[in-house]
Amino acid sequence: MDRDLCRIGTSIIALMPHSYLRDVLAKSVALTHAFWRETLIHTAIYRELIENLGSREALPRLAHLLCEIAARLELVGLLDNGRFHVPFTQQDIADACGLSKVHVNRTIQELRRRKLTEWNGHAVDLLQRDRLESLAEFRPSYLMR
Repeated sequence: MDRDLCRIGTSIIALMPHSYLRDVLAKSVALTHAFWRETLIHTAIYRELIENLGSREALPRLAHLLCEIAARLELVGLLDNGRFHVPFTQQDIADACGLSKVHVNRTIQELRRRKLTEWNGHAVDLLQRDRLESLAEFRPSYLMR
């Protein structure tokens, strides 16, 4: 594998040889299209990640991460009126954003001060999602909604 896997919660991982996958895909156009679409989505997500880490300041960078998490959770019905649960620590968020833990803490405080988000433990409320998306320059189309 060319990457690590990490999990939050219980997971089951199955490995299969490429030869088996090639045989299955040769027999199913629909499955081939599903895999191709998934590849396109992942490519778009990586492009967005590179832009986020390479060209955005801390505030829009963290706002973008929150917008992406919310959009992904919304796609699967887990966003509750702009509120979601994040089982991450500030260190996890810092690692995801390429920032220090102290910088993330200050950035979270700034999002609170601007009344864009509210954090209660591990629950995050997006108070003004449209303004947060504007700050983040977030366009959810790269998630292929």
